[in-house]
Amino acid sequence: MKRVAIYARMSSVRKRGDQSEADALELLGTAGVDRQVADCRQKALDENLSVVAEFVDNNRSAYDRRKKRPEWEKLKLLIADGAIEGIVVWHADRLYRHPGDVNEIIDLIETGAGLEIFACQSGRVDLNTSAGKMVARIMGDVSWQEVEHKAERQSRQILETAKQGLSHGGPIPVGYKRGAHPGERVIDDEQAAILREAARRYLEDGASLNAITMYARDELKRPKLKPISMKDMLTRPAVIGLRQHVPVAVRNRHNAKRANGKATGEVPAMVAQYPASWEPIFDEETHARLMARLFNPKNSRGGRPQLRSLLAGVLECGSCGARMSFSTKSYKCSTNSGGCGKVSISASGIENSILGFMPTALGTGTLTLNESDPVDESKDRQMLSRLEKKRREYHELYKNDFISLDDLRTHLNDLNLRISIIEVSHSEASRQEAAKRQVVNGMAHWESASREEKRSIIRSLFRKIVVMPSAKGKNAGCNLDLGRIHLHIGDAILENSDYVVMRSDTIPPMPDIEIDEHNHAFRQWQQDMAELTD
Repeated sequence: MKRVAIYARMSSVRKRGDQSEADALELLGTAGVDRQVADCRQKALDENLSVVAEFVDNNRSAYDRRKKRPEWEKLKLLIADGAIEGIVVWHADRLYRHPGDVNEIIDLIETGAGLEIFACQSGRVDLNTSAGKMVARIMGDVSWQEVEHKAERQSRQILETAKQGLSHGGPIPVGYKRGAHPGERVIDDEQAAILREAARRYLEDGASLNAITMYARDELKRPKLKPISMKDMLTRPAVIGLRQHVPVAVRNRHNAKRANGKATGEVPAMVAQYPASWEPIFDEETHARLMARLFNPKNSRGGRPQLRSLLAGVLECGSCGARMSFSTKSYKCSTNSGGCGKVSISASGIENSILGFMPTALGTGTLTLNESDPVDESKDRQMLSRLEKKRREYHELYKNDFISLDDLRTHLNDLNLRISIIEVSHSEASRQEAAKRQVVNGMAHWESASREEKRSIIRSLFRKIVVMPSAKGKNAGCNLDLGRIHLHIGDAILENSDYVVMRSDTIPPMPDIEIDEHNHAFRQWQQDMAELTD
């Protein structure tokens, strides 16, 4: 009586409706593989075989050999050890789907005992003979052809779904919910309102990407939301009513290039986009503005974690001019970042000083920004909108075989260059205008602003804050000398020692009455802060 092992496998458990994979497995259990095992046991009885082990891989595909099948790995160990003389399966394709699997089994038995495959549906295959090995290889090739043919049909179906503007599954984008029919998406009014408000804060108020990410975390109840995900939510094609289609083969090639450092981005630069069946959350102009700012290299922070400090990037060493580093207790001029290492100041001391000074400064109006003509972005926005429209037109021409792939690439490269020129040309002016709006808004709601918002207002207002060396050196102790703090506001420098406001010739001098009013307010604040630090 031959010693055999039973092997059963189910590629996937079909989900129903909104079921998760875990729910489907729990409800349907192992019904599919149980039927296979039952038939295999009957086959073993009919063939007078002795079953020494049973192996079941449920919800495991044999299509991708990079994905391990745990029970299959255990079965291979028995084959290599010569512990079994045969395998009973419901069909040979349950055992192998890829020609490489067949060759792997043959290699395992070359130096050991022979092996025979007993299939309930496809008969017996004797791997002890050359003819049996040939049959196994042919069956493996046939199975693989079926897999590839099925993949082709599925890819064609997915493409057709994309052209109809419908979703073929996967996670639902933030701002939308499942519609009444398969593939439909409808706007989730609550989530869409949050995205629109985040975009408004970013574009109109000059809020940072980190700031709107924190806002969305609270409103969307997603405490682990990261800035890179927030960026994707605001710029993905779905939010302007476009259905993006990336074929599996194209995505796989792109991922391989990313792994080798030859490409960047989640998807290739040139992918097909079709009008979606769902309503857009943003209009094309707003989306173009978001794309221009969020993907401008000058605005990129390289995915660094959110800063915990209030004044990081603003404080400058008065001795060598280097940016000061932040630690829990102090800001330091660090030699690790090219500084002299001679200047440090209490973190809580200087932060409390600046926080205490801001309401006074904003309230008196002394620190208002200079009046200038507002930045007119309408022409740039219109041009970006036209270029985005032209991009979609080129994709449509390529889809309908009016232009070749090479022509499409040439046109898109030209469009990308023109978009980059526009973005760079107005990015600095937009930044300055956003900084002005940030300060004006800060005057209105400083007290109610969050720490992140206050930091943004401070960074928009101060070009830099210089920390001079302490006259007492390391013997200064915990007493904060306010005279060490020099505030630079654009071209203005506020020196705390005697509080003289100096401006360049291009800025009209302050009226005497305004200087007196502000000097009085600052001296009062200086006295209050001195009492707190005593």
